[in-house]
Amino acid sequence: MEKVARDPETGLLYHGWDESKEMFWASKKTGTSLNFWGRGMGWYAMALVDVLDYFPKEHAKYDSIVAIVQRLAAAIVKVQDPATGVWYQVLDQGNREGNYLEASASTMFSYFLLKAINKSYIDRDTYYDNAIKSFKGTVNTLVKVQPDSSLMITPTCGSAGLGGTTRRDGTFEYYISEKIRHNDTKAVAPFIMAAIQYDKLVN
Repeated sequence: MEKVARDPETGLLYHGWDESKEMFWASKKTGTSLNFWGRGMGWYAMALVDVLDYFPKEHAKYDSIVAIVQRLAAAIVKVQDPATGVWYQVLDQGNREGNYLEASASTMFSYFLLKAINKSYIDRDTYYDNAIKSFKGTVNTLVKVQPDSSLMITPTCGSAGLGGTTRRDGTFEYYISEKIRHNDTKAVAPFIMAAIQYDKLVN
C-alpha cells in the first residue's frame, strides 16, 4: 500500500487505490482516491506497529517495515493540529469549512506514535512532544465529561468507504457528511490502547 497509495509530496496515504483505474472514485492517472482519510491511515498505522510484535527481527524485510513506520510518523506529525495536538477527518485540509477534529483517527495516531517510541521504532527525542501532545490533546479536546460524570469521546466518523451503490466518491464533501457517532468503539478502543502506551512512556 505504501508503494501505490503514498503521496510523494506529503507522505500521506490516500484512502484507496484501484489497480485498474476504472472505479469512479479513482484517479485515471494513479488509481488513487482523492483524499487522505484520517481513520483509514489510523488503521494502517496501528497495524504497522502491532505486526512488528510478531514479525521476526531477523527477517530480511523487518527493517523495511520499520522504515515505513518512520516515514509514516514523519508524515502525520506535519498534519497534526498545532493548537490541539489531534487530527482532522480529512487530514490535510484542517482549514476547510466543515472539516472537524476526529476522535478515531486521533486516538489511533496517538497509539501509533506512543508505541513506536516505546518500541524504539522512531526517535524518542524527535517525536516525544508530538506523542505526548496527541494523547493530552485527545483528553482535553475529544473526551467530554457528561452531567452524570461519565465520559464520552467524540466526534467519531460513523463509517466511510469508497464505491458501492451509495456513490461513496471520496470527495471532501463526502467525508464531512458522514454520520457522526459518540463513544464509538473505533475511538474508545484505540484510546484505551493509547492510554496504556502513554503510561509506559511517562512512568
